[in-house]
Amino acid sequence: MCDNRGGFSMYTRLYFLSIVIVMVLCNATLADRYISADEYRDKLKGMWLGQLLGNYAGRQVEGRETVLWEGPNAVNKSITDYQVQWDAILTGRYYKNNTGTIAGDTTKWLGDDDTCLEFLYAYSLQNQTSLDVTERTSLWKDHVSSSGLYIANKQAWYQINHHGRSADQSGSIRYNMNAGWAIDSQITTESLGAIAPGMRQQAANLARDFGGITNSGYSLHAAQFYAAMYAEAPLMPVQNVETLVNKGLEVVPKGSWAREIISKAQQLYQADLDNDGILNDWLGSRNAIISFAHQRGRDRIWVESSSNLGLTTLAILYGQGSFKKTVEYGVRGGKDSDCNPATAGGLIGMMKGATAILAELEAAGLDVSAIPQIYNDSSTVYGLPKSDWTIDEVLDIFQTAAEKQILNGGGSIGTMYTIGDAGTGLDMVITGDVSDPGGGPDGLVGQVLALGGQVNVVVTRNGIPITDDNTKDRTDQSRLIDGVVDLRYNGVLPFDTYNGSTDARTDGYELHFDRELLFNKLILYEGDIRPSGGGGGLSYDPSHPDHEPYGGYFTDLIVEVFQNGEWVEVNGLSLSEPLDPYTYFQTIELSFDPITGEAIRVVGTAGGQRPYTSLTEIVVLPEPATVAMLAFGGCLLLGRRRNRQRR
Repeated sequence: MCDNRGGFSMYTRLYFLSIVIVMVLCNATLADRYISADEYRDKLKGMWLGQLLGNYAGRQVEGRETVLWEGPNAVNKSITDYQVQWDAILTGRYYKNNTGTIAGDTTKWLGDDDTCLEFLYAYSLQNQTSLDVTERTSLWKDHVSSSGLYIANKQAWYQINHHGRSADQSGSIRYNMNAGWAIDSQITTESLGAIAPGMRQQAANLARDFGGITNSGYSLHAAQFYAAMYAEAPLMPVQNVETLVNKGLEVVPKGSWAREIISKAQQLYQADLDNDGILNDWLGSRNAIISFAHQRGRDRIWVESSSNLGLTTLAILYGQGSFKKTVEYGVRGGKDSDCNPATAGGLIGMMKGATAILAELEAAGLDVSAIPQIYNDSSTVYGLPKSDWTIDEVLDIFQTAAEKQILNGGGSIGTMYTIGDAGTGLDMVITGDVSDPGGGPDGLVGQVLALGGQVNVVVTRNGIPITDDNTKDRTDQSRLIDGVVDLRYNGVLPFDTYNGSTDARTDGYELHFDRELLFNKLILYEGDIRPSGGGGGLSYDPSHPDHEPYGGYFTDLIVEVFQNGEWVEVNGLSLSEPLDPYTYFQTIELSFDPITGEAIRVVGTAGGQRPYTSLTEIVVLPEPATVAMLAFGGCLLLGRRRNRQRR
């Protein structure tokens, strides 16, 4: 390695120089991040004020497509043209939903279920970095009131307080009829990311644990997306909303409907920007994201997760870092138009800080001198030392909880916070994958199709086949045998037979094969229910006698096989678990004595005030003899089976 003069050769010197350069670059890339305690506190204040102002900005038009009141003035316009009443909300007042009546309290902010639960969660994390399931259950039992709760939040409260469920069950689609699709977790956990600065994975974990009290599936992924962005926002070296959205998206699993919605919003925004370099078609993007979220009839009601997720993402992107514009886009998008601007506004406040967003509002000619300095949590929370908290006290709680998280992540606190390297430790994101398995139909259906055979699905109402419409999830009968049994993540709605009629009826689900087969077992993957009372019924306890659901379930059933030209009821039928109208998406295995035939069906009485049933999948399980029969033709085997049955 030495040259003739006893020194190192040129190549050796270059080798060592390259090592030094790599080490320098690594140290530059994997460097601790710093933020002063005062700057972080200002960003926390921006987050909290951003949420409160955003929330108040949309209260007058929540859930509206057509605006009848704009402040105190009667109007008739689209929500997309609504003018936010900044003068009122900057004094702690707002106009009631679709009225010209002003409400609020100029001395204090009146929290709702969104901010009240966020505050409670931060309060609970002042002395520990997480809560186990027992502690989360107790937190709701001891401190969450049923008043001021709606949709999945309300159902979680019923499950915990009326039905003895734990916090890891109350947000399950099995027990909470709104858990899989509603917005609740994504509007009550964003600020958990604010107390995990620079730790996106920890933020996602906290959102999973606390958001899981009320939701599961792709709607919970939306909550994790928001929390991860809130964690990233205060430490961004360059404040850029496009980067912020990308950083949040990394925690959302592949295959999640939430990921598809966010990605679609990004595509719409980028297409608008690429068109002429100017963002001038927010309205087109807004309408397109709603159409995308509602494809195949997936529009439930204005509090559903997916369209609100898309609208909030668009508000963040189109706002371009402006607090005022972001909130206004969040309101004008419609749907849950107080929660969406609260989420988006809080994020911009977390990125820029209170000093910056208030300066922006002042520069727009608005008076920020009368902003209330007290927050009241009594609409939803009880049992804490008090209900009125100064803004400084709120910030103390959030900052104390954040310092706990920073230390847990290997950082340090003091006048300057040190937070671990980007992309390492609790910021090391593990992107999961919840994609549908993609294997196609399962069981006997799959085996027959693999051999080139045919299987037809027929759904009947009182014995009469109903129309198959494959353009919508709810009416596409082919989805009953597509092999996808878990709908928590993909956004697909289960099939159902709903038509609004109150007449009693029986529903039948038939699978017709092009050959004779041996049957002795099948699995029903049930679907969801529709609550009575329309949208308001989403906040009822469906098990209460006064709130019987419209339907979505069998009250009884039998299995029949088509044999020798007629339907024959099977013998020895047993169910792995009983039919239960208040346990949703049940997976029930139906076993019975072996019997041959060309078709099999489940038929029974539909339940509910407007009787109907709902199913996700039907899987006919083959017994070993059936597998052998399919492999070798099976004629002799079937003949022997028929002879034994005749004897």
